[in-house]
Amino acid sequence: SARSAGVSVSSSGSGSTDVTVTGAVKVEDQVGGFVSNTGTDLKLVVSDVSTYAGDPAVIARNFGTGNSYLGVNGVITTTDGTGRGIQAIRYSNDPGQFDVVLNDGASVNMAGGIAILNNSSDANVMVKSGASVTGRIALEGGNDTLTFDGGDFSGVTAFDGGDGTGDALVLRNSDGTLDGSLVSGFETVEVGTGSAISVQNGLTATSFSVGDGGLIGGSGAIDAAVEILAGGGVGPGNSPGILTINGDIDFTGGSFIDIELGGTTAGTEYDQLDVFGIATLGSGTIFNIDGFGGFGPTDGDIFDILVADTISLTALTDLTFNFNIGGNFNVGIFDVGGRDALRLTSTSISTVPIPASMLLYGSGFLLLGGIGWMKRRRKSEQA
Repeated sequence: SARSAGVSVSSSGSGSTDVTVTGAVKVEDQVGGFVSNTGTDLKLVVSDVSTYAGDPAVIARNFGTGNSYLGVNGVITTTDGTGRGIQAIRYSNDPGQFDVVLNDGASVNMAGGIAILNNSSDANVMVKSGASVTGRIALEGGNDTLTFDGGDFSGVTAFDGGDGTGDALVLRNSDGTLDGSLVSGFETVEVGTGSAISVQNGLTATSFSVGDGGLIGGSGAIDAAVEILAGGGVGPGNSPGILTINGDIDFTGGSFIDIELGGTTAGTEYDQLDVFGIATLGSGTIFNIDGFGGFGPTDGDIFDILVADTISLTALTDLTFNFNIGGNFNVGIFDVGGRDALRLTSTSISTVPIPASMLLYGSGFLLLGGIGWMKRRRKSEQA
């Protein structure tokens, strides 16, 4: 039987159900929009829906055997932002999935409640550019993907992937701060093209990847195996700061690390990537070194820009260093308290090539199959 609602459609046939609501729906003491289907595919598209506190604004329920789609083109809310905004439900064991799409201009405003709720089905939730979510996202069972493709996630109070084993949080074309303490239940986190994400507090996942055109920074901690793909990068800190990786991190060729130097103290005056695991620097990894706050290094200043339990690389000469700060710098791998540190040392000594086969142990300096070198940046090239 149909539930009491502003718009209620219940189909008990064997075919698909397709409902589009173009006008605004505003009700009290009942669900704003309710669609139930027992056939195959279910499709519901809504615009503005407002209901009383405690009642779901929109419920899409599929007992059928096909896929389900819920599209939002307007504002979904309750009178005081509590209760549930969108509830997507599948009761079938059929492998069909539930797609929830917030289009340009759409928003779900549930600051004190659950903005998007899905039960045990596999769900793909897409928040497009110009759309936003305020409140908790709870995807519960199934293998779910939550994607912000230009959408605003600054108002999300919890990113909950549920208890599935293949849940993914994907950020594309989206800039902002991701509070890791609000993220749970996602096995995979992906930062893709056009995204600059500052990670704060602790974020836990199985794997974390940054793709071409993506950048992660911040002063939080990532508890995951991290992969930085070609064209993707890491910019530790928030001018400046330390980004911590509790796990291995793998930089593939063409990936980059942005470092700002504003003094000689890591975390407060210059950026550092701190890895409690193995940091693998693939051939062609790029280090972009910039000044901060008008800082100019003096002879003997040292900067441990990457610290790890182990730094793995073929040779220092396989790395690229772009110095956008004046001065000469010596680059080497040092032992610091039983850990490895990729160190920049400011020096006035001109470049002296050293045979690649030579290993140097001096003042803790170690060259791994490479050469010691310094690079002078002409003043005309400085930013």
